[in-house]
This record gives sequence, structure tokens and C-alpha cells, in this order.
Amino acid sequence: MKEITIYIVILIAFLSLNVKVEAQSYDSLDINNVSAPFNADGYLFWNFINVGFDVPKGSGKHTVFSGAPWIGGIDNNGLLHVAAQTYRQTGSDFFPGPYRDSVSNSIVLYNKWNNVWKINKTTIDSFKLWYQNHNFDTNYIVPSVIVNWPANRDNATEGNCLAPYYDNNGDGQYNPGDGDYPLIKGDQAVFFIFNDNDSAHSETGGLKMKIQINAMAYAFNNPNDSILDNTIFLNYQVFNFSENNYDSMYVGNWTDMDIGNPLDDFVGCDVVRSAYYGYNGDSVDNVYGSNPPAESVVFLKGPPVNSQDTSYNFKDSVIGNPSGTLPMTDFMYYNNDFTTTGNPVGANQYFNYLRNTWFNGYHTTYGGNGHDTTGNGTNCNFMFPGNSDPYGWGTNGNIQSPWDEITANDPPGDRRGLGSSGPFTFHPGDVICVDYAYIYSRADSGGNLASVAKMRTDIDHIRAFYMNDTSLQRCSCSSFNIGIPKQNEQVSTVKVYPNPFNS
Repeated sequence: MKEITIYIVILIAFLSLNVKVEAQSYDSLDINNVSAPFNADGYLFWNFINVGFDVPKGSGKHTVFSGAPWIGGIDNNGLLHVAAQTYRQTGSDFFPGPYRDSVSNSIVLYNKWNNVWKINKTTIDSFKLWYQNHNFDTNYIVPSVIVNWPANRDNATEGNCLAPYYDNNGDGQYNPGDGDYPLIKGDQAVFFIFNDNDSAHSETGGLKMKIQINAMAYAFNNPNDSILDNTIFLNYQVFNFSENNYDSMYVGNWTDMDIGNPLDDFVGCDVVRSAYYGYNGDSVDNVYGSNPPAESVVFLKGPPVNSQDTSYNFKDSVIGNPSGTLPMTDFMYYNNDFTTTGNPVGANQYFNYLRNTWFNGYHTTYGGNGHDTTGNGTNCNFMFPGNSDPYGWGTNGNIQSPWDEITANDPPGDRRGLGSSGPFTFHPGDVICVDYAYIYSRADSGGNLASVAKMRTDIDHIRAFYMNDTSLQRCSCSSFNIGIPKQNEQVSTVKVYPNPFNS
């Protein structure tokens, strides 16, 4: 019912437009045990018709309904700029395609960039082999995704860092005829570009930030690693094309968790693992059955730390983040209503949620429902951390007793979670890179909390995998390696019969 209601609102909004805009383009990662759709405007996991994030793939069961980036900061004049997305009931803050000035914007360009490029590592390998020896396969046709890889600008007003590629002859222009080919992470990737400048922010009402986000979601095909087989990765490059020096900047990741049945869930976070998660509120879910899974969103790498924030040297070492990057610094959830702890309305409320502040200006407090208006509560930056904050990072060094939705006696429900990283400074011309992992974890026995326990070890495994492959941590237009790192191979002698053979 939730999907149908929201889709009707969106459909009415599109029908009211006086311009010809193509239907929202999307494509799905589906090379491992997860099938997850991504939309051209940066909206995650729901294609506005069907719920995505099926896991196990093909089961029709899902752990996430939707997701989107939330970004906000204060400009040189003290004005707030925010770009965020939830369900598009009122409109959009993000639009397909790279940043460009308003003069160059058009419906034609919008429809051109209303696209998601999906490609497998094997497709790239086959092209490379063919190019090295054109006689290898005279029937080979260069795949359209390689021909149309969005590496080049349409005009001089667009950003000059688009889809990453290998420039075989170093001429600075993407041309498969010269042996150029896409560069991706993983064994399969989807690439899409979106910006917040094409139109007014009708979701938040916030001022434009003039940012561009290059997004690459990717996954690995490795059935021998069951944890990696249930994980997808998401990399964002965020470009500041404005003249604003954004202070108090936050980058957030919003997720509507639906662990099977969406009405019986809890959320929580793991501070020292830099992650938040959803899990079932009881041991049996009417979709997944017994031992329902947990789904985590892991902050693998955040924005760069401001130089004066030396405390993060220790935090990075504990978490295992790349040195000098922000982990998840805040986590909060809100209810699906319009109380002071409910759905945000307006730019200020979206930005406050990035900083763990409720509608009425009260900071989240430790314990209960996180909303203490007496002034006696302890301010906190992480809601429902359990016992995962032994250093008191979220409570200014004051160690607290464990707190989660179970100890708070919350009734299970339809949960949204928001993790964020900040504050930091975002200068004109800066590029920041953030990496997330979405991990599905399910225990064989022991109920819902056993899946949460397994989730913790799964996060450690994926973080080690990410940190051991430096190519996954790189973030530029032309520095990606592709696929799982190759192992040393034994040279073998192969005899073929009959000899000679024809094919």
C-alpha cells in the first residue's frame, strides 16, 4: 500500500507538467545475490513502480524500500543550502545529468542524461581482447554501453569530470575506436550523474548548492564469499561548482528500511563500525519467516577531516577508515508522521536532521525515544547505539549504559534512518568522495538478534576487503581498476583434440 500511494502522488505530479519528460530511467545491479535498482536522478532502490533491493535475488523479498543522499551547508553569507530527497510527494531536489548553467539547460539535455549506464567487467575484457587483435572475432560488435559511455561533455558549461575511462592514446577524448574503454569498480557497475541545479528544490525548498554527483554502484561476483555475495557498494564523487565556501557541511545517507514486512522493524547503529542498520522487531517476519535478516549501511570512507579535528586520527584507527576521513558522525531515525519527531518539512528541518536536531530545536538525547524537552537529558549524536560506543564519541566522552529500541520499549514500526558525516568545509572547486556498503546479514538460527550479531562480523569482513584493495578507495576520473584482484596463476599445458580443430 505504501508503494501504490506514493506512486499515485508522483504520477499526478508528472502529469501536471507542461513539458515532455521521459519516464525515469533506471537499471539494477544483479550480478550477485542482491538485485538493486538505481535511478538516473540519484534515487535509490525504488523505481517508482516496483520495490527493489531484492535479496535473495529473485525472491521478491526486500530489506530496503528506498534511499537517497542528503547534503547541506552554510554559505559565506550565512545562508543555508540543502539538497535532499525522500519520496517525491512534493517534487525533487536532484535531476539527471551533470551540472550546467541555467542558460544551457533544456528538456533535450534532461532526456539525454536521464540514463543509467550498466556494464560488466566481462564486457570490458571482451572489448579489450578484440581491440588488441581485430581479427580475433570478425563478427564482434562494440557494445552500445561502451560506445555511449558518458565520458565526454556535451558543451563547455558542463563539468569536465564525467564517467571514468582508460584513455589509450592520451588525447583527452573518449573514443572506443582509439581503444578507449570504461573503467569501473567491481565485476558489475551502474553509473549515473545527477545535480541539484536544473530546477528549484521542490522537495526541501532549500537554496541550490550547485553540486554535481557522479555515482557508481558496483558489486562482485564471488559465490565462494557469501558475505561479499550479499553486499553492494556505492561511491559518490561530489563536486562544488558554486562560488560558495560551505561551512558546517554535512553529507548524509537516508534509508527507508523495510525488513520484509515494513511495519515491524527496528533501527540501530554501530558507532565503532561506522554503520547504521535495520532489523526485525521480533524473531519471525511474515515475509522472511524465522531468523529474519538485518540490513546495514556502512560508511567505508567519508569526506576529508578538517585539519583542526585531530580527534579523528584515533577514531579512524579504531574504525579502520582511510586515515584523515570522517566516519559516520551522526545517526538518527524519525517516525512516519508529522509530529516533532516525524517527517521533515522545509530546508531547516532536513538540515537539522543531518545534525541530530528535532523540529523544535532540541538536540537528540540519550535514552527513551531520544526526545527530551526538559533540558535534563544528555545530548547525543547516535541514536540506539546499543553498547557500540565504549568511548562515548556520541555523548562528548560521557560513557552511557546500552541503549537500543528494545531497552527503550519502542513498538516495532516503519522506520527511516539517516546517517551523516560532518561538519567539514566544502570549498569552491572541491571534490569529495564517499563510499558506502549495503550488507545483507542473516543468521541460520537464533532469531532476529542473531542476525544483528552476524551483521557485525560481516561488516568487519567487508571493511577489511575494502581496505585491502586500494583501487576501491581511489576516486578520480581515470584511476579505477576493475574486478577482484587477480591471484597468481599456475601455468598449465593444455592439449586439444582433434588436432587440427575448427572452433
